[in-house]
Amino acid sequence: MLTSATNSVAKYPYPSTVNVAIFVSIKLSHKNFLLWKTQILGLIESQLLGFIDGTILTPSSTIESFENGETVRQPNPDYSAWKKPAYLLRGWLIGSLTEELLGLVVGLKTFEQVWKTLTRAFARESKDREIMLIGKLQLHRKQDKPVTEYVTGFKAICDELVVIGKPLEDDDKVFWLVNGLGPGYESFMSSILKPPIPSYLDAVSLLQGHETMKDLHAGEA
Repeated sequence: MLTSATNSVAKYPYPSTVNVAIFVSIKLSHKNFLLWKTQILGLIESQLLGFIDGTILTPSSTIESFENGETVRQPNPDYSAWKKPAYLLRGWLIGSLTEELLGLVVGLKTFEQVWKTLTRAFARESKDREIMLIGKLQLHRKQDKPVTEYVTGFKAICDELVVIGKPLEDDDKVFWLVNGLGPGYESFMSSILKPPIPSYLDAVSLLQGHETMKDLHAGEA
């Protein structure tokens, strides 16, 4: 016959042998919150989903019983069994942080506290970073750089926006790409921005072809 303690343990999974690195290949830094969040949620949802979807609630630490006509409070075996996976989950979160971020969670006792602290901190930081990257995109100019270098720099900024979960629409990427070309590209800009606007990849290809023709004409002059 199962004891109360055995029943309690059976209620709460304890996947202590899971290889966390299979699910979470990156540590959280100031630049990769959404990628990290996607990976850590994949781990949690596959192993301890009930702890984050509300189906597994925190049990009371004590329970009441009656002995000799009196109410007696004693440790709740459910709470003891719940603590192990709850602390494991907290360990997964803290173990996936870079050293520079550990200070954010020092002293936090539960996985709920750790999770809320991280999501609140990075919600603001992600917005600030989005504003910074959009500003950087607006100021990105070709000037005397080769087209390949200009496009590579442009793509790097767009990729950073993807990382924080704020990817640009294709038309917006085309607009900002040609917007930074500057003098000497007026006719090209007009043709690209005339509906129907090409895809970003097509716009890059057209820009590279345009630059090749410019170089050929310059060599013939």
